[in-house]
Amino acid sequence: MNAIRLKQEQTAVACHKIHAHVDEESLGQGGLDIQIDDYVPEGADMILEILTPSGYKAIDKSNYACHRNDNGSMRLVLGENHDSVDITNLRLITGDPTLGGIRSFDVTGRPYDTIDTTYSNILFNDFSVEINEDYHQDKWRPWQCVHHLYASKADDRHIVLMPDSGQIAFGNNEHGMLPDSKNRALRIVKAKFSKKDMGNGQYKKLYVDEVMSSTYQFTPVSKAEGGRARESDEEAFNRFHKEVSKLSRMVSKEHIEEIVKTTPGLAIRDVSVIVGDNSSKPGRIIALPKSESINPELPEIYVDFINKRIQQTRLITEQWFVTGPDYIGLKVKLEIIKDPAVHLDPSRVRDLVLGFIEPQTGKLFGRRLSAGRLKRSLESISGIIRVSRLSLRTDKGSYRRADGDVQLPLSAIAHLSDIDLQILDDQGW
Repeated sequence: MNAIRLKQEQTAVACHKIHAHVDEESLGQGGLDIQIDDYVPEGADMILEILTPSGYKAIDKSNYACHRNDNGSMRLVLGENHDSVDITNLRLITGDPTLGGIRSFDVTGRPYDTIDTTYSNILFNDFSVEINEDYHQDKWRPWQCVHHLYASKADDRHIVLMPDSGQIAFGNNEHGMLPDSKNRALRIVKAKFSKKDMGNGQYKKLYVDEVMSSTYQFTPVSKAEGGRARESDEEAFNRFHKEVSKLSRMVSKEHIEEIVKTTPGLAIRDVSVIVGDNSSKPGRIIALPKSESINPELPEIYVDFINKRIQQTRLITEQWFVTGPDYIGLKVKLEIIKDPAVHLDPSRVRDLVLGFIEPQTGKLFGRRLSAGRLKRSLESISGIIRVSRLSLRTDKGSYRRADGDVQLPLSAIAHLSDIDLQILDDQGW
């Protein structure tokens, strides 16, 4: 099997803090002589900036000179008009010219806008971006990279970073702020990524289909023995290869569900997979996003991210359609007989019914809602003698079974649309 290992990290863009003088004598001659200890690539793009009340602003390149030291670090000499500058307010941004240097991107300000950085395998904790929030004053402000926008508020400067693909995405002004459409510049001020070594010195992004094409080695423990039904070494190898290949392919519903749930940047509550006929009918992937709202829709950005994730892992013959869930309202009719000596709060009954229909944990798609199970749960409440009447009906479709249970389709999730509750005292009949 091909050896697949993490080879090295490479810095595409770096933000250097300036912290030391290198020549005290030069200070008395006017100007400022400072040192950047970090390695800076030969011919790197460089932007020297100073912190002002409105944000970092670039210093004109005519006001300073750069000198390279033997160890690859940089020495900067600023002109006389900068001799009183506090070096803690200075920073130097450098970009590796072989990796595109310092780059900026257009930002449209549209909800769920996505930008492709062209990097891949980004190290999440070594990636930073800024947006110019005042084009005229050159006011660059940092935006925080997060894994998803589920907990982001409307005024949070958050963007989703998808480390594998190198894409970044904005929210919708409800979860995650949108930049002003007049300020369309985003730049990367820090970017480090890993490279995959395929064993031959060539680096490339590794996809699942490349793993599938690996050659597996098989060594039998002992020679096959027995009668006519014995398994030969060749047959054992073919069986082994077939079984191992299954583990690397999107052939099981559970595998697809796990891939969707772990899509970077998304917060997924549950997933349902309906396998289709590859020759004529695509399969369906139904995803429920985490949300505090009732019956949340699947945002377009989720559909886009899931589709891109699936494209990296699916078989060539597989076709998938990504959508949000169908919501089926459940109407519950209850008649409860209770002990006359016990006060029964109706809210306890409603909470139990709600928790039964809309559980906070576990699978939600394609559930069988058992009237008998709900009845037993209600009769376990102190003070309830029996449930004299219970019926479950749906607000659409024919999903009610002959035994009174409701069987949801694999694409659907139930929600409580109405409850008709009567609580009567036991008459001792």
